[in-house]
Amino acid sequence: MSQYILIIFIIEIVVLSKIDRLIYGTIITPITILSIPYGIIVLLAIFVGPSLGFVSFNFDSLWIWIFGIFIFWLPGIFLSVLILPKTNIHKNPFLLYDNQHLDKVILKLSYIAIVILSVELLLTLKIAPIGSDNFQAAFGGGISGHTLMASRFFFIALIVKYKKKYNIPLLILLFFFISYGVKGWIFIPIISGLFVRIILRKTTLSIWFITKLLLSSFLLFYTVYRIAIGPQMPIKFVFTHFMTYIFSGPLGLSEYLKQNNEIGFDPGVIVNPLINIYNHFLGDGELYNYKNIMTNIGGDISTNTKTFFGTIYIYSGSFWGIIYTLIFGAMTYSFLIISLKTKDLIFLVIYGTFLTMLFFAWFDSYTGNLFFYEFPTFGILLYLTYNTLRKKNNPIMQHT
Repeated sequence: MSQYILIIFIIEIVVLSKIDRLIYGTIITPITILSIPYGIIVLLAIFVGPSLGFVSFNFDSLWIWIFGIFIFWLPGIFLSVLILPKTNIHKNPFLLYDNQHLDKVILKLSYIAIVILSVELLLTLKIAPIGSDNFQAAFGGGISGHTLMASRFFFIALIVKYKKKYNIPLLILLFFFISYGVKGWIFIPIISGLFVRIILRKTTLSIWFITKLLLSSFLLFYTVYRIAIGPQMPIKFVFTHFMTYIFSGPLGLSEYLKQNNEIGFDPGVIVNPLINIYNHFLGDGELYNYKNIMTNIGGDISTNTKTFFGTIYIYSGSFWGIIYTLIFGAMTYSFLIISLKTKDLIFLVIYGTFLTMLFFAWFDSYTGNLFFYEFPTFGILLYLTYNTLRKKNNPIMQHT
């Protein structure tokens, strides 16, 4: 029976990816980016995981993804029928208008962000060293935290429109991301920029490219741990933690369901940043606290990650899980369709970032992080502000 569940999962990925390919004219769609990395890691967990000391994979956990993927995909069908019929996307599905003025604005904003982050870094170093938890908490909050978010946006845009003169701001911003010390926030802007370049056909997806990406990921992973622990850190330690990072989501969900633990006990966890914003401005001011579930996945290794759909289902249950999945699917496919229709750099950056968060769906859900909501909001506000000011300063644009 177990192998049949895996076969159903694979067939679903193939069928839905094919339909998306016919609708959007590209294989780089939310469903492929969401499901294929998870599928690959599941296969590794099945065939390699036990030999590395991890628990055996529970095939029944695939049902959460089988239903989750389909529900996530449904809003895209509705939106494509509603919005896309008159859009010719099959010859050149993704195009980008060459707006050199916007490129210059983003470059200037990048340098402004660098100045702000430099000042904030020096102030933070007075209270905590790089690599410490206190540094991460201080540098990731307040002015520096919001500037880091905006700088990730600029970083992605500079990768997409890459020129040699962008090397300096890109390297400086990367230094700040690495200094912050959270692995995901290093990988997300880099991979987001690469995704947009791939869908624009500025970068070719090849075996050599994927190999370089994997090696670079391990190098960044190693760098973060070296900063946090020091030069005495053995390479075996890094490899063990890297494999734990890879397997933690699928095996965390697998083992949690195998133990028949509680389901649907705290739906607010999935959107806790929105609840905190509401409480701060309109409520009693209390921060939303939730239970951080740890699950053993082998030996003395425990994880609090349960994959994208796993986290939604475990905390929300079936009803709210379906509602949340429909909403997040609608958000992602909306940015796909807007990117196709506007051909604008700003919306491509937003879409590329949502793709990357889906790419890491095998790890956990990012919907419980303020970044998931703040990043697209910042992008939309930047788009509206830029175009409003541009039209005021250039009357010709009012008639185009």
